[in-house]
Amino acid sequence: MTEEIKKTLKAKWLKLSAQKKRLDIFPDKNPVLISSKKEKGRTGVYFLRPSILDYRQMAEDLLADRNKTIKENFVWYCRQFISQLIEQKLTEDEVLDDLDKGKETYSLNLKKINRNYSQFNDLLIGENILEVTSLHDTEEGKCIEYQIDHKILKKGICREYLSKIELARLVEMAGGKNKADKTTSSPPEVVKGFISTLKKTKIKMSDVLKLEIEAGRFVKLYPSAVRFIAGKYDANIGEKDGRFHANYTYAPSEFRSLMRYGGRQRFVEGDVAACHFHFLLDEMTDAEERSAMVKDLATADPYLEMCGHPAGVRREDLKQSSHPFKFGIRSDRLRDPNATDLERCRFVPYRKGLFYRHLSKKHPIFAESMANKRITCKIHKTRYSCALFRREAAVMVHAVGRQCQVEGLVYLPVHDGFLTLPRQYWRVCEVVVEAFRAATGSLPRIRGK
Repeated sequence: MTEEIKKTLKAKWLKLSAQKKRLDIFPDKNPVLISSKKEKGRTGVYFLRPSILDYRQMAEDLLADRNKTIKENFVWYCRQFISQLIEQKLTEDEVLDDLDKGKETYSLNLKKINRNYSQFNDLLIGENILEVTSLHDTEEGKCIEYQIDHKILKKGICREYLSKIELARLVEMAGGKNKADKTTSSPPEVVKGFISTLKKTKIKMSDVLKLEIEAGRFVKLYPSAVRFIAGKYDANIGEKDGRFHANYTYAPSEFRSLMRYGGRQRFVEGDVAACHFHFLLDEMTDAEERSAMVKDLATADPYLEMCGHPAGVRREDLKQSSHPFKFGIRSDRLRDPNATDLERCRFVPYRKGLFYRHLSKKHPIFAESMANKRITCKIHKTRYSCALFRREAAVMVHAVGRQCQVEGLVYLPVHDGFLTLPRQYWRVCEVVVEAFRAATGSLPRIRGK
């Protein structure tokens, strides 16, 4: 190790130590999400902000020699990007997710927020606010995954509701209004049925603008709503994954709560619990383990059951950790030779994943078989996951879709779930169960949303 590297590491260590001392001044909040009152005249769209961070003061300190416009852009960028990172860390019950989970840049358009995003990220990383959790190649190029320091978030998170002017700025940024409809020109018969249902379904823009929603989710939802209202459904079967895609499946879940069949009737949503594990039964070579897994999948909560109900572990954490178990890179260390020591430390080896550790106690042969799969980069991951998605689509899109259309049931697939009308929900559930029994020999548990 050269003297220059030693000096750099020492400077980083001193900066981290000083930050820790500053953080220790503030107590951890429980609950972490601080109640925030919406002021009169503000919209329901909000940014999530760590309560101990003052972006304007940060701009003054970090960009002291830059002009006012750059400082304002930095504040606007921080409000949006950090809010989306926080939203990624909050679970459905609004508590912090303890998993080491970041947000990949290909799922964001940072340049759209500000063209100086790279410089701003470097500043945030230098202040130990932003962390790089992984660096890897994708089909789109090199991808960086970021997250915000968990210790900062534990000091409290508050909502900042946007003014109407700020919301108008977000709406302008959202874009996507004038793009051509991606609906396939010659769809299969089952897809024609889905499109027919979508044509009978309405969304009101007034309802969209009344939503209470995180700003990053609103930016994704708004263009989908505009296109849906204009009769552009972007409905098609995915070339790689075989799934049915439309703007109601791309958009955040709030979109589906706004859909009204015939302009009046709400939809209800069902979800097949641990759906992909039904198709992974074919990976289980041990007859006893496979029989036990079939029983696990039929219980009220398959994630907890197949992991043996570990004490002190939340279902939601197991569910999140099951994704890298199915599709994650199997290497126990980063293969990128240019990865920093910090990035290597942030990487969680496959066999140390939360879900793997607990499931392997009950299903060790299956767990070892999954660990030995050749998934070493994004391309392999995509090939493996798409093969699984095609099997899911054969059931949820084609088998269930055709049967529902034969029976005159309103049905729209949402990957491993579905939308239907309240009065038809139980019959649709029966159709789903019958389709899984025929395809996998197992009985799924369907959770209402």
